[in-house]
Amino acid sequence: MGHLLSHPIEDKNVDYKAYTRLSYCIGSMQGYRMNMEDAHDAKINEDETIAVFGVFDGHGGQQCAEYLSHHLTKHIFKKLIHLQEASQSNQIKKNVIGNRSIIKILKDSFFKMDNDLSNSQSYVNCGSTSVVAAIIDNKIFVANTGDSRCILSTSEGNAKTLSFDQKPSIIGERVRIENSNGYVINNRVNEILALSRAVGDFKFKTPYLTSTLNKYILDNITEKYKKGQKELREKEKEQSNKDNNNNNNNNKDIPNSNCNDAFSSLQISDHEYIHIPPELFQVTVEPEILIFDMNQLPTPEFIVIACDGIWDCFKNNQLIQLIRDKLVLGWKLNKIVEYVLNDSLTMANNYTGIGLDNMTLIIVALHPSKSLEDWYSDMIYKIEKEKGLH
Repeated sequence: MGHLLSHPIEDKNVDYKAYTRLSYCIGSMQGYRMNMEDAHDAKINEDETIAVFGVFDGHGGQQCAEYLSHHLTKHIFKKLIHLQEASQSNQIKKNVIGNRSIIKILKDSFFKMDNDLSNSQSYVNCGSTSVVAAIIDNKIFVANTGDSRCILSTSEGNAKTLSFDQKPSIIGERVRIENSNGYVINNRVNEILALSRAVGDFKFKTPYLTSTLNKYILDNITEKYKKGQKELREKEKEQSNKDNNNNNNNNKDIPNSNCNDAFSSLQISDHEYIHIPPELFQVTVEPEILIFDMNQLPTPEFIVIACDGIWDCFKNNQLIQLIRDKLVLGWKLNKIVEYVLNDSLTMANNYTGIGLDNMTLIIVALHPSKSLEDWYSDMIYKIEKEKGLH
C-alpha cells in the first residue's frame, strides 16, 4: 500500500445531482494515502435515456485513473448517443438497440484506452481498475476490469451483485496468467500485482511468448514434433532397407533416432516468438460485461459503485443495509455518502490495511416514474413497512 500519512486527509469531494428519472451522489476522500489515486465520472443525456458512471482506482500513480475519468466514460457516452441516434434515424425504437452493439462499444472502449495509454511514457508504471455502469433505458450494462465493484439494492434491501472482482487467485484468471508465462504467488501476479485485470500495468502485457516451456508454444510445436518423428522413422526404414541390400554400410550415415535430439531440433530459437492477443495477456484490460433488465428485477432501488477502499470495509449487504437505514431516517444521498466515507475511515487498521485506502463511491437513485423527493418518501414508507411500522 505504500507510505501512509500520520493523519488522514478527511476533506471530501461530493457531487450531488437530481434529475427526472435518476439521481446520483458521488463522494471521494483521500484518507491516509499519500496521494489521491481514485477518480470518477458521470455522464447523462438530456432525456435521461443514457447514463454512464465510472469509478477508477489507480495504483502506481494517479495518471491512469485520471486519464480514464477524462476519456473513458466520455468516449462510451458519445458512442452510445451515436448508436441511439442511428437507431432512431432507421426508425427503430430506442429500446431495440442491440445488446451486442452496446457490448462491443464497451469492450472496444476499454481496449482503446489501454492502447492510447501504451503509446505514452507517462503511463508506463501505473495502472487502474475500471468499473463502468451504463444505464440505457431499462437496462444496466456493467463493464468491469479489476476489483472496483457495482451492486444493486432490490426489494427488501437485498444486494444484487452487478460485477465480480477479478483477482489472480480466481481459477479462470490464474489459468490465463500461467498460460501467458506468468505465475501467482500470495494472490499476486508474479508476486507483484494484486489484480488480474487492469488498465495500464504494461509490464504484465508482453504481446509475445518465447519460452519453450509455455503451453501455447508447446502446443504450437507438437505437430512439428510429430511430423519430424514420422519423417525420421521413414528415413530409418529407408536406410534399413538399403543396408539389407548392401552389406558394406560403414560409410552410411544413419539418422539418429534419439527423441531428445529430434525434439531439440525443433526448439524455438531466441529470434522466434508467438504473438498473443490482448485478451490473453497476464493482466488483460478486457472487461467482464454483465447485463441486467430492470423490468425483470424485484423493485430496483439504487445502485452503488465503489472502489475497494469501500468494499474492504463493507460487505455488499452491509453497505446496502447501512444506506437504507439512513434513508429511513430521512437522510439525503449527499449526507449518506459523507457518512459512509467517515465510517470507512473509522475502521482503519494498520495490520489488515482496511480503512487506509483512498475511498470513492457513487449512489444512483432509480426513480424512472417519480421525482427524487417522491423516491425518498417511498423509500421511507417501504422500509418502515418492512420493519412492521405500518
